[in-house]
Amino acid sequence: MRHYDVVDSKDKTLIVLGKGLTRLGELTIESKMNAIAGGWLFSRGLAKSLIITGGRTLGPDFDSEAQKMYDWGCQTVDVFERGVPGVYLDHGAIDTYENADRTKEIAERESFDKFGLISIGSHLPRAKEIFERKGIKIESCFPSEEVLRDIFYETHSTNYSQSSHNSEKLKELILRGIDSFDLGENFLNWIAHRTRG
Repeated sequence: MRHYDVVDSKDKTLIVLGKGLTRLGELTIESKMNAIAGGWLFSRGLAKSLIITGGRTLGPDFDSEAQKMYDWGCQTVDVFERGVPGVYLDHGAIDTYENADRTKEIAERESFDKFGLISIGSHLPRAKEIFERKGIKIESCFPSEEVLRDIFYETHSTNYSQSSHNSEKLKELILRGIDSFDLGENFLNWIAHRTRG
């Protein structure tokens, strides 16, 4: 069912790109999708580390996109656990070029050498090209809408091999994530439209 490769991802660092804030300083739906996808893949042990990158795109009076994604992931959908080693935040990047530059600084400091990239599908080809031009070899791309589709599939599949407790926890995670979008049926229609092949 997956439209991305997770087989060789366990020794990779996943890079989660911020996709903006609203005028009120809240995360966009795309940033929330990326946060859920990155947190879910990391919490499932499908990466050794996670870099969340996104700066203060609305100015110095606002939190960075990375901080907002991390906080939202911890508080609202519970995909991140505070204090878990292996999660790095970049607060300075304001565009994809700076995401790549600042991720490279973290990667060199921490000796990371294998990378996967998480963003919405339409942004991934351009982002991958930019990161590779900056010297970061992207081995796997993870479209956040595809990861969300898999989360829904796995949490509702009768063949899901995890315990019912874990399955219920994932269902709760997804439902809390949808509720926090506060768009109800419009969000479900949008995600259905985005995830149809």
